[in-house]
Amino acid sequence: LVPIKLLVRINVFHVKTPRNHLPTPKPGDLFFYGNGYRVSHVAMYIGGGQIIHAMDESHGICISNAFYMTPMKIGRMID
Repeated sequence: LVPIKLLVRINVFHVKTPRNHLPTPKPGDLFFYGNGYRVSHVAMYIGGGQIIHAMDESHGICISNAFYMTPMKIGRMID
């Protein structure tokens, strides 16, 4: 039940962020991944072309290349 609520909140944030990609991601920016109209995964940019995100139960929290998939959008709460 909790993951569903989190996904709904993430989708609301995704809708409220500008539609264009930020020119240069900064640490703390959120990377939204999905199929173009629905977010399926969110990660936080930590700098150096890397993100931190929850992979799955067996891998836990991981650091990965930010562009392991093409993000739908990159959002920033505070500039």
